[in-house]
Formats: sequence, structure tokens, C-alpha cells
Amino acid sequence: MGTWNADIFGNDLALDLKSGFREYIIDGKTPHEARLLLQKDFSIDANIEPREAHEFWLALSAIQHELGRLEEEVKQKSITIIDGGENIQDWAELGASPENLKKRKMVLLKLKETLLSSQPPAKQLKKPPQSITPYQIGDVMYYRHTNGKYYLFVVYQHSKGKNSLNAYMHLLDAVFYSKEQFINRKLDKIPLRHIQSDKTKRSNFLVGHWYGRLYNRLVKDDRIGLAGTYKLKKPRMRRKILGYKFYTSTLGKKCDKDCPVVFDTFETIEKHL
Repeated sequence: MGTWNADIFGNDLALDLKSGFREYIIDGKTPHEARLLLQKDFSIDANIEPREAHEFWLALSAIQHELGRLEEEVKQKSITIIDGGENIQDWAELGASPENLKKRKMVLLKLKETLLSSQPPAKQLKKPPQSITPYQIGDVMYYRHTNGKYYLFVVYQHSKGKNSLNAYMHLLDAVFYSKEQFINRKLDKIPLRHIQSDKTKRSNFLVGHWYGRLYNRLVKDDRIGLAGTYKLKKPRMRRKILGYKFYTSTLGKKCDKDCPVVFDTFETIEKHL
């Protein structure tokens, strides 16, 4: 379980649970039904570690209260964990600093105060917009930078979610100054860009947000579009792409093979070109 701060949703388990609860409510589940499904999803009634169970109940109580759907059983489980000090003990065993333990105690006391207060009316949740890339594996997308230069990306894999189909893209090692320079050209003759040592640049991208004002404006202004296709020699080509070493913008460390790519919007892509 990855943890980045002392907030209730400052770890990946809590954040995944928050997202999962919202999705189940949007799908028409009751809070009780959503909770039972989440308990199964996170193996709460199986062999999960106690500290992860503690994080589960704390996060569940927080999101249920926030959305006006707090169950009494969930509330009592969370308060029992807070009063018993189990979560603070979990953090201490994991090596949290005295400063972070103090912050976590304050967060838990604030959560208890919130849980004991009147919860707001149940909020109506809307389905999130779908993020569906129009590009298939092997398609090459052009992107016109604000500096006027054109960069090309080949789609080598899709990332499928409940409301999304996003694209893993690899930057081609070429820069153009007009569309005429690459349209109707054999793009698979252009090599893949291999970036190894520059922390501010990357060659692999997981691109999402295929909707909204920014994306629509880019399409309207002809800043992005289909440039052509690229013959990916599977599986050798895909191994070659995933085998490249590259830096992530948030972790600042070198990755290899199965290291995840940072999730990108078109705004963040531009910073790495």
C-alpha cells in the first residue's frame, strides 16, 4: 500500500476505495450494497492485513459521510479504530516519523469529529465523462507544439477502464515544421526516440482526457490528428518499447520494463517535448 501523506485519502487503498464507492453509488447501489461489494473487492473478510482493514474502514466512513450516506455500522467501526489507536500503531510499525504520527493523530481526531456531526443530505452523483481515444494500436498521432513544431506519437497499447480507453504512446525520433513533411510518408521508417538521462523529458506516455474543452480546442485548431500508421513488429517491437529506460515526471527516478508511465494530459505532454 503506497502512502504519500497523512490525510485519510493519502494512500492508494483509500483513494481506490473512494473511487469504487462513488462508482457503485452511480451504478444505483445502496450504501450497504456498495460496502459489501467493496469488502469483497478489497478482501476485507479474507486474509487482509489488519492495517489495511483499518485504512479501509476509516476511508469508507469518510467518503460515506462526505456523500451523505454514512452507515451506523461503518461509523462505529471507524470510531473504534480511532479510539483504540490501532491506526497510529500501524503507522508507527511502518516507521512513520514523530512528525507524521502527530499529523495522522490530528487527521483521525478531525475525522471522528466529522463522523459524530450531522451528515449532509445525500449528494446526487453524475457519471464521469467517457475518455475514449479515437486512435487504434499502430496509429500515429501528430501533435503541434505551441512552438509550431510537429511531434509524432505511435499508439502501442490501450489502457481500458470502466469509462475510459486511453492510449500508451511512444514518441518518434523526428521533428517536423509542417504537416506536408510527414503526411503520406512511411512513418514506420522513423525510429523510436530513446531518452535515458534527462529527468525533464520522457519518450513514453499514457494519454487520457480525450474529452473536454482542451481536447476539443486542440482538435478544432488542428493541433492534434491522425498522421498515418506505424507497423509494430509484435512482440519484438513492444518489448523494445517497454524495455526502454525513461524517467517519470513525478517520481524522478529511472524506470525499466514494467515501470508504470505517468498519466498524462495534453498539457503535461508539451512540457516533455
